[in-house]
Formats: sequence, C-alpha cells, structure tokens
Amino acid sequence: MAKNSVRQIYDKLGANYDRWTRVMDSSGINKFRKQLLERASGRVLEVAVGTGKNLQFYPPGCDLTGVDLSPRMLEVANERATQQKLPFTPQIGNVEALTFPNESFDTVVCTLGLCTFPHPEQAVSEMRRVCKPSGQLLFLEHTRPQNPWVAFALDKLERFTIPRLGCHAGRNTLESVRLSGVMVTEEVRRLGGLLFTLQATP
Repeated sequence: MAKNSVRQIYDKLGANYDRWTRVMDSSGINKFRKQLLERASGRVLEVAVGTGKNLQFYPPGCDLTGVDLSPRMLEVANERATQQKLPFTPQIGNVEALTFPNESFDTVVCTLGLCTFPHPEQAVSEMRRVCKPSGQLLFLEHTRPQNPWVAFALDKLERFTIPRLGCHAGRNTLESVRLSGVMVTEEVRRLGGLLFTLQATP
C-alpha cells in the first residue's frame, strides 16, 4: 500500500485509533510495551509514533522525537505528551526516507508499525542509519506465525486490515528486521509466535 493511502487511513482514524486497539492493549500489549521501552535512554526517535500510546512507558530523562505520516495522529500524540509534561517533538515524515542526519539518536523505537510500511526493510535500514553506533533499536511487532493455519487466516484477514488499518496482517516483519542488517542482541517470541520483542544495535 502506498504511503499516501496509509496517511489517509490514519488521518481518518485519528483519536479513534485508540478505541480500535483498546482490547489488544488491555490483553497484554501494554505490558510488553512497558517491558521494552524501559530500556530506552538518551535522545529517542519513535517512528510511526501514531497517537503516542507509548509515551507513558518511557523512563525519565528521555528526549523524545516522534515521526508519523499522519498529521492528525501526531496532533493526538502531541496533546498526550503535553498532558503528561513530556519533552516531545512531533514531526511529519516518512520512515523510509528520514530527514535526520546519520547517527542522530541513542534509541530508535518502532512498535506495531512494520506491518504498514510499503518497504519494511528500507524502513529498518533508515532506523539503523539514524541510530548511533553505540545506540539501540527496539521493536515490538506482530509477525507471520509458524503455524500454517494461523498464517492462512491472517492472509485472509488482510482483506479487512489493509484497507481499514493499512495493516498487512500476514507479513513476516521479523524477517524484515533481520534482512536490514542490524545486530540482534535479544529476541523474544510472544503469544505463540504471533508477536515478538527485539533489541538490536546498528
């Protein structure tokens, strides 16, 4: 799906996105967010920041920048950061062509975004480029499960998820991370392999 189509989907969803994902968050996703993001430090870039659902989980001292294609989603994220009195800089942008110089950030974060990028390997390569050599990349994503029946069901579900959420439900996002060339330092498969958390260095 082209990035303009993804932008239109998420501009339309806006604050309603949180309502769409409330059940998923309460079923354990927020626990995984917290466990992953407590590792963040320094100057942090979160790509596909959306409505800022992760902001509450960053430890004190992080200087946060959030990039998203959707201006409406960024507005919600900025409102959330203001309410929480967090240092947050919103920026409209395309993760596949980030405008930041090389080695700009100590931590780069992506959660549940790789399923929406037209070229996920390129997106991860850009995250790697803007991360300092001593920095870290943190991922929480759903991926294609090894169970063929579940994978088949997700492929069928894409008829709903792609036009409504821009989500390629059956995409092997874990493979996209591996192909980008990052050095994986920790990888944990969750919920029967449907989700993973991953920490890597550039």
